[in-house]
Amino acid sequence: MNTYIRKKEINGREYLYEMTPYWDKEKKKIRYHSKYLGVQKENGIEKIRTHLPRNIFVYGPFIPVLRIIREMGIESTLDSFFNREDRNAIIAFTAARAIRSLPADLVRTWYDGTYLSKEYPCDVSSQHISRLLNDIGDSAIPDRFFSAFSSLMKPQSSLLYDITTIASYSTNSIFEYGHAKDHADLPEINLSLVMERKRSLPVLFEIYPGSIVDVSTLEITLKRIRNLVPEIAIILDRGFFSLDNLRLLQDHGYIISATYSRKEVKHVFSSNMKRLDSADNTIIHNDRPIFAMHVDFSIGDLSLKGYLYHDLDLEMGERSNFHRHIRDAMDAMEKTIPREKKNAQIAQIRSIEGEYWKYIRTTVRDGKYHTEARNNAISQREHRMGRFLLVYHGEYTPSECLDLYRDKDRVEKAFEIMKTDLDIFPLRERKPSTIRGLIFILYLSLIVRLSMRRMLTESGLNRKYSLDKLFLELEKLQIMEIDGKMIERERTKQQNEILKAIQSITCT
Repeated sequence: MNTYIRKKEINGREYLYEMTPYWDKEKKKIRYHSKYLGVQKENGIEKIRTHLPRNIFVYGPFIPVLRIIREMGIESTLDSFFNREDRNAIIAFTAARAIRSLPADLVRTWYDGTYLSKEYPCDVSSQHISRLLNDIGDSAIPDRFFSAFSSLMKPQSSLLYDITTIASYSTNSIFEYGHAKDHADLPEINLSLVMERKRSLPVLFEIYPGSIVDVSTLEITLKRIRNLVPEIAIILDRGFFSLDNLRLLQDHGYIISATYSRKEVKHVFSSNMKRLDSADNTIIHNDRPIFAMHVDFSIGDLSLKGYLYHDLDLEMGERSNFHRHIRDAMDAMEKTIPREKKNAQIAQIRSIEGEYWKYIRTTVRDGKYHTEARNNAISQREHRMGRFLLVYHGEYTPSECLDLYRDKDRVEKAFEIMKTDLDIFPLRERKPSTIRGLIFILYLSLIVRLSMRRMLTESGLNRKYSLDKLFLELEKLQIMEIDGKMIERERTKQQNEILKAIQSITCT
């Protein structure tokens, strides 16, 4: 009985086995010993595996994530400030937050089973990370990093600026009671963020005690922006609209939404309302007609210019939401049993009707609440719906001004990513330095998440994958350590599609 070669095709590869026949006395028939020879190649047989893998690691998510960290200069910039092990720990913690939103005490468990443990060996124990965060927060490294990173990225478009509150269980003095909506019973800090508009790239953050209001943070931020990117316009929400802030902004290019509470702004609305809705003032913005007209006015000693807009679609949406909330408040009020004392009733009405109490007349008759609409107040509010004023310094058309301002929503989305995807709040750290260090890590993770989102959108992958779904798919791609070499396992069709599409998009 002669030995022969058997060929077996698996996943498109042709595997060869040496088959040696022998006589099985018990079964009384011929059987075969099989010996693996290798894979058929053009130049002969190549043995793919000589030993079993020593270790298997999660690999897929790190292909795009490490590419972003390297090509955007994050790794090389960190090299300027940290020794190799601390740099590796920062990259590992950044990746853990960006991919899995892991807290410090779970990073090591995750890290040990990933390709990071081979590519970026370091101590990622919670004790080491805590020490590292404290050292970062106690140093000027975050500011120096922003400066170096901004120089590397060279922001070329308008800067978007906003501020949010972050609640905490910490008892540290940096946390103060302010105006948090999500956790009103907790002290908070304020986090400001500056982003480049074109690439949705965060270039600067700062934290402030929770009691400091938005208008008080701008001066510090403007000084830092002037040092980083002095000639670029800044886009701000109406929360920053004040005479003091307008004076600070007068040497900058800017676009800011005007708040209606100022008498000068009310006059702009009232004196131009009839002329605004003219066919001569129509612009086409995103394939929709919007009324827009240029206005000049003054506040204090400042001469200002702006565009007054009337967006008919926005008015329809605002009107619908407004009346739904009023109706809900009236229905809830009439189902409520009145309290006995007058002061308690007033508090009860304000609590249930909220900001809509001024549009509802509520009385008590026969032991019940009765409501009716305050139609004059409602009409006055409706008269402003869909209408807004953007004040600017620079050279903008009405459409350009509106485009730039509406992109400020990207900062709000970035805050949402930090609060949900990156799980920033409620913070529990006790030291201000540790908090500042943690937010620096979250800032790096935010760069990764936003860059990944942009790459998904530009590649079209966002039509099939959310970012979290994409990471889960890539986590199935593993890499094996065999004879001291790292060998990637075969990619699935989905993994190939994802990595090929992402690779075609530049990181910067």
